[in-house]
Amino acid sequence: MEKAGQLVRISAKPIFLFRNLLQYLENRRIVVPGYSFMQDAVSQALADERARLTAILEERLDNATSRRSTRFTSSTTGGTPSRP
Repeated sequence: MEKAGQLVRISAKPIFLFRNLLQYLENRRIVVPGYSFMQDAVSQALADERARLTAILEERLDNATSRRSTRFTSSTTGGTPSRP
């Protein structure tokens, strides 16, 4: 859903995406799809945005900074922390 891709750039909160997608559909008098479809659309939009941001960061960061950020994210996401 293209609109979900636009909204996720404003906020990555699932409830924000869900509510705004519902409002978008209702304003255009489009029949609201089932909950599981909406859930999948929100999940896909979040995954796509994460991939987009990751690609931008990998492209723009130098190797040393990239290695440090990888260590940081692995330690904050439950991975094995590494020492600098």
